[in-house]
Order: sequence, then C-alpha cells, then structure tokens
Amino acid sequence: MYLKCSYCGIITPLNTSTRLGGKGGGPHEVNRRSVLSSHQWGRAGLAKFCAGMELPPPVTKKAYNQHMKQVEKLAVSNAETLMCEAAERLRQLASHEDEECVVEIDGQSVCKVAVSIDGTWQKRGHSSKIGVVFAVSVMTGEIIDYEVKSLICKECSSKEHTDKTSADYLSWKESHASHCEVNHVGSSEEMESSGAVSIFSRSIEKRKLIYSTFVGDGDSSCFGRVNSKMIELYGDKYPVVKEECVGHVQKRLGTALRNYKRNIKMAGLKMSDGGKVDGRGRLTDNFVDRMQKYYGRAIRENAGDLHQMKNSVWAIYHHMIKDDSCTLEEQHKLCPKGEGTWCKFWKAPEEYKEDNRLPCVFIDELKPIFIRLTNDDLLKRCLQGQTQNRNESINGQLWSRCPKSRYCGKRRVVIAVCETVGVFNTGAASKASLLESCGISPGRNMLKALKKEDQERIASAAHKISSKYRKRRQTIRSMKNSKADKLAYQAGAFGTSFKPETDGRKKKKNPPKKKKSTVALPAPSSSSGLDIVFVVPDVEFVAKERTEQK
Repeated sequence: MYLKCSYCGIITPLNTSTRLGGKGGGPHEVNRRSVLSSHQWGRAGLAKFCAGMELPPPVTKKAYNQHMKQVEKLAVSNAETLMCEAAERLRQLASHEDEECVVEIDGQSVCKVAVSIDGTWQKRGHSSKIGVVFAVSVMTGEIIDYEVKSLICKECSSKEHTDKTSADYLSWKESHASHCEVNHVGSSEEMESSGAVSIFSRSIEKRKLIYSTFVGDGDSSCFGRVNSKMIELYGDKYPVVKEECVGHVQKRLGTALRNYKRNIKMAGLKMSDGGKVDGRGRLTDNFVDRMQKYYGRAIRENAGDLHQMKNSVWAIYHHMIKDDSCTLEEQHKLCPKGEGTWCKFWKAPEEYKEDNRLPCVFIDELKPIFIRLTNDDLLKRCLQGQTQNRNESINGQLWSRCPKSRYCGKRRVVIAVCETVGVFNTGAASKASLLESCGISPGRNMLKALKKEDQERIASAAHKISSKYRKRRQTIRSMKNSKADKLAYQAGAFGTSFKPETDGRKKKKNPPKKKKSTVALPAPSSSSGLDIVFVVPDVEFVAKERTEQK
C-alpha cells in the first residue's frame, strides 16, 4: 500500500507488516506467518483460502519453498531444545527414584531408562516413501527423540532424465549431496528398524541416556537390530531388555484363533464330531473377540505376578470350553471367586446353566494355541504391563497435521513432527515458542486461541475416561458387527434378485383380503380410443372416452 499526494505526486510506501530482517530487508512477517499456518495444506491450499477470502494471492511458489526451508531449520532447532529439556527431567526423576540406574560411560554420568519405540508411515500399507520413528519415555511419557526416514528427494527426481556423465550434473550432485532428502536405503518396512538403531546409537551423545529397556509391539525385527547395534557399541555391558506391549500381545490370541478357523475352512475339513468349526455354538467371530478381550484382561490385572498371570489365562481356556470328563467345579477351579468374579458359575453355582460355551471337541484343538501364548518367555515380557498407547496418540497428532490422504514431502513431514513434539510435551502453547524463534510475536489473539485449545483438549480427555463415555463406546462396538449391518449394506448384494435375510422371527400373516366383484368388460371396439377402468370398493364400472390418436 502507498500514499500518493494528488498535488505534488510524491509517493510514500506503507508496508502491511514489518520485515523480519529489520529495515534493511528480509521477508515480511505476514508472509512467514502465512507459511507457518498453512504448511498442512501446502501453497495450493493457501491460494484457495486467499481466493475464498477475497485476499491477494500468497507468495510465489519459489518464495514459499524458501520460507519452508527456514521454517524447517527453526522447527528442528526448537524441537531439539524441547526434547533435551524432557531428557533432563527424565534423568533427574530416574536418578532420584533409583540411584543404581546411573552409570559412568566414557567419563560422563549416564542414566539407564526405558523407552517405547514405534514407527509410523506417511501412507497406509507398506509402500510409503516416508516413515517416522518416535522414542517415548516410559516414566514421564514425553517424546525424547525421533527419526524421519525418506526414500525420495524431489530435486533428485527432477534430474532423473539428465545425462549422468555431464559436467553440470556432476557439479550439481556434489553440491546437492549435503542437503539431499534421501536418508534410507531399503524397503519401507525397514524404516522402523533403521530409525530405532539411529535413536539408540546417539542416546548417550545427545541425551546423556542409555536406553536399557525396549518396549515394542513385536511387529518388526526392530528389537533384534537394536540389540545387535548396542552389543557392537558397548558389548555385553549394557544389554537391552525387551518388554512387550500388552495391547499387541492381546491381539495374538485373536489372530491365532482366526487363522486356525480359516485354515480349517479352506481345507474343507470338519471337526471330529462331524460339525463345522464355526456357526451357532461354535468358534464364531464374536466368541473369538470375547476370548481375546479376556486374554488382555488376564495380563493387565496380574502385572508383576507370572504364576497368577498364567493361571488367569488358562482359566479362560477351561471356562470357555466344555469338558465332560470332569465336574464343573474342576473346570472352573482357576476362575476368580468372590463378589467381584466374572465367572457365572461361582456367582450362583446352583442356578448355573451350560450356555454359550464351546463343545468339548475344541479341547485338544485349541490347547496348542494356549500353550504357546502362556509361554514363560512371552509373559515375562508382559510383567510390567506396558503399552504403546502414547505412541499411538503421537501418531494421531502427527497425521492430523500432515494428512495421509494427500502427498506430503519430507520437509512438510519434518515440520509436522517438530510441531507434534512441542504439542505433546508442553501443550499447544508451544507453537508460540516456534513463532518467537522465527522472530514473530505471537500476538494476543493467537495466545488466547492456543490456551483455549489446551483447555478443550484437557476437558475432552476427562470426558473420554468417564464411565458414561465408556459404556457408550462399548455399545457402539457391540453394534459394529450386528446382523442389521448385513441387512443394510453388503457389497454388490442389493441387485434385482436380492432377498434380504430375516432375523429368524416369523412375521404375522396378513388377514385375507376381501375379494372384489368382477364385471365382464366388452371387447374393445375397432375405432380408435382409450378404455379407462375406474375401480372403487364393491363397485366397478367402465367408461369410454374417445380421443384422437397422435
């Protein structure tokens, strides 16, 4: 904007915002703010927003990318500061609770701690070009490190069809090598293992911590590679202990039962009693879900007690399968007794009825699965009752800022990761520190909005742990696989010949309709015309209306 004198023609420029470099130059504050606020949508989204709000177009694509580079550097620096502060809090807390966890390595004091490692990918499936690995403290629940792995670089892709032997290409490649975005070689599945190895390798140098306990999900070879790397660096002096995520171990029973059922059906086999493996009174999906839920509860409720944990798991086996070779008391001897018991037999032994249990033919069929899932080595890794719920929450926070539904380059993912670190560790108000590091004053309205965001998040978390919310969630989950869903939506099922399934209840027969009296109609005349028949209860007559043919 500018002021122009209508008398002398002198022009005085008026900037809409200050320059971040002072009076000497630098980017305008409003441009940097727009990039910071819109990196989730990209420049195309920002252009649409400006058009919809009747604003001038945003900065050019080249200027936008320059802003993104500066924002990335500042965001990484800000996230590193927050993670170092989190590591310092973790060291103080761990050394205060257990002095034996402090050791000396290469002349510096290092604290042994437990971390939860989990990887997440920018695209669903196993073909994503970008992956992120987070390390979360088990004790404090804060993010203390992360690693972003990428298989692509836009600048390298733009040079694919260039002559690789030309002097220009060789010169460009030498200058580009220092900031190339490709930092992973291999498949997408290996990103989690590679990122975890990088995090463990720099733990002492960057955080003054040594990760002695690894909480993982067992879905990848992550722990094996991390353990090999630690042995390579420090020998057998500081071994890494594996702890399993209870939520992922719980799924193993459901997976094993579904695989067993699928293999029997695919082979066309029947049970020894001549019946099918699934169906009414058999191993249905609902029955598998119940057993999986009970398996997870048995592990969580007996954390720290291996013997009782094993008994609780075997209680599921004996409680859910009938055994005609022994009495009911013998079958339910491992089930909990007392007022708070979940076993219907011990609640009222006199009124107990044999219902909703698997027939005895499944005793020998399912026993190998329970033997494998009550193995001491497996249950010992579950004694601490650790979960990766924090990691799952972090993944949700990350991809809400960088949606999986659209392509995002590594730079945008890194900025979203740094924002996630700040929000997860210190709350939404951490965005203000990122702005200040960019030389921008947050402003009263932004601080007010960030404070409100934190308050709403805390209120939402309190609501989600209430008993009312949990009951509603259970109700919705129980309706998920109901028969009504099959009657309402099935892929390709509602053609012209589709007949919906009934719920088994007999419909009431409609009373017979009263027959109407009929009247013999005269044959249509040869002349052109239209015969119109009017029908009313108990009365029937014919009227002929002559019309011209068209």
